[in-house]
Amino acid sequence: MEELNDNPHPDFIKGFNDGYLIAQHNPELSKELVKSLSDTEQSKGFEAGIHQHFREKLKDYEPAWLKDGLITKKQDKAKDDKELDRE
Repeated sequence: MEELNDNPHPDFIKGFNDGYLIAQHNPELSKELVKSLSDTEQSKGFEAGIHQHFREKLKDYEPAWLKDGLITKKQDKAKDDKELDRE
């Protein structure tokens, strides 16, 4: 995958934006489309846009056990245990 630089080719930018948008709205389609692309600036950008979308999605992912507050309960229990040890 091509590294983004300060002045990417306009076709790369168009492909990046298209890839990001399609991955956002139809991830399965974006995965299939990337398999059929030729080696052009626009296709490189398209693939980079898809990868960027998935990186952001993974970064924002929060497992259900964190959302349910299980980690908070464990932290509270550990805090209570420490307080009991002090007494």
